[in-house]
Amino acid sequence: MTIKKSFVKPVAMLFCALILTFSLSHAVDGQNGQLKGATEDYVIVEGDMKIPRSLFERLQFEELQAEGRAPQAALIRNDIHIWPGGIVPFEFDSNVTPENRIKMEEAMAVLEAEANVDFRHCPNDDCGLPYTHKVVIQNGDGNNSSVVGMADLACGLPTCFTSQGIEIASWNSKFTIVHELLHCLGFFHEQNRSNRDNYVKVNCDYVQGGCGIFSRHRLDFVIDDTSTGYGYYDFDSVMHYDQCAFSIDCPDGSTCACTNRTITVLPPNDTQWQGRIGQRNHLSVLDKASLSFLYPASDWRFVDTFYDGARGSSNGTFLRPYSSFSQAVSNTPEGGTVWLLRTQTIPAAGTYSKRITVKTAPGVEATLVGG
Repeated sequence: MTIKKSFVKPVAMLFCALILTFSLSHAVDGQNGQLKGATEDYVIVEGDMKIPRSLFERLQFEELQAEGRAPQAALIRNDIHIWPGGIVPFEFDSNVTPENRIKMEEAMAVLEAEANVDFRHCPNDDCGLPYTHKVVIQNGDGNNSSVVGMADLACGLPTCFTSQGIEIASWNSKFTIVHELLHCLGFFHEQNRSNRDNYVKVNCDYVQGGCGIFSRHRLDFVIDDTSTGYGYYDFDSVMHYDQCAFSIDCPDGSTCACTNRTITVLPPNDTQWQGRIGQRNHLSVLDKASLSFLYPASDWRFVDTFYDGARGSSNGTFLRPYSSFSQAVSNTPEGGTVWLLRTQTIPAAGTYSKRITVKTAPGVEATLVGG
């Protein structure tokens, strides 16, 4: 609403529980294969992302040899790259059927409806200039995304293209496809956020091969210290693992109603959420909020009074918000929106030279003072 003498406090859940990662991925499940057009084998990382085997083995060796580092430390650390303007150019591989192309575009439409995201299908499945990045959609043996966020453009030349892939096997599950697209847009798995252990318990005895240092799944359930979590733990997120993920009861690549759960929801949330984590049929309230904040309207600005500049100097974006309300107001264009990312007080009266709207993120309240 616009800034006036009154301000309505919304009643909503806490905002943005998804992890917006600053790393590519963490864990390997031991699957092998070869990417189309690749010259070396890959390994599956964090269940549904691919990296070249040579890179994985080098990073794994360095991790195990480094003194003073916990075995569960992240294998890869890389600042997330948001797709500029929310534009994601993509091609279909020739192995994707016309029916599955429609299913992919329907999943893309789910995300486009929630945020400033534009998946652009390149003519004739050939993303040339002016694009320097592209996503190649392929039919695969599993569901995975090769990168979280937009891949780095290493060479920096106008004719150097960076390609990243998404492979889908579960074409009949729209929100499994959405899950992989969210990885591509910059989202990590919910159960790897830093405060995970306050809400769920990982049962390593029931994980295939356990969680030991040489286990194929040893990194699937580690806490990601290089990622940033917003809001409270979101059991309903489409980015959460299910309770039987990699259970000894479930063969690799399958889903089942396991007896030996790998994830136990802790009280008091267990009654409501134990059987519901890992859903793949909708975006949660916080999924939607996180996506719209990461890819916002051009006239949106964000303010967090606790932001300390850890991700760079304030520029009014979701990841680098202004630290004061007055700064946000000054830098919001006429007709724009200021989003409050933290409960705070704002002046009830003042002189304003432009009309803007002030909104609170889900779960955040604004208290008027003065006036």
